Amino acid sequence: MSGASKGFAVAIAIFSFFGWMSRMDFIVHGILYRYGLQFSYEWANPYWTFTRTIYVCIALPGAASLGLLFLDVRRKVTPKRKPTFHPANRLVTVTCPSCKKRFSNALVMYDYSKGKADLVNICPYCNTVLRDKSQVN
Repeated sequence: MSGASKGFAVAIAIFSFFGWMSRMDFIVHGILYRYGLQFSYEWANPYWTFTRTIYVCIALPGAASLGLLFLDVRRKVTPKRKPTFHPANRLVTVTCPSCKKRFSNALVMYDYSKGKADLVNICPYCNTVLRDKSQVN
């Protein structure tokens, strides 16, 4: 389930809870008076206190949950920054003396021609061994 659908589900749950609580309040203050309920602060004050406490206990975590889901969705939607390259970070290009092509990195391979493994730089286009340090940076 994605963050947006979770947020939508939480919002529906919160709004439906407040809808059912207002329906319960309508039953107490509307329908029960038809059956002889007499208003008294003796029962009304505790009823109002508990009703408001329930509203606060649902509203605060619900608002925090929706806020966190909004931030989560927003973080996933915003594009990540691409790295920027400064002139100081540019690579030096190498020109192969054989094929005259330019490249930034030579291939590094083992040379077994002398019997012992030796690392050598190779042109990636024509496989010419670049022996001089002046040929490779």
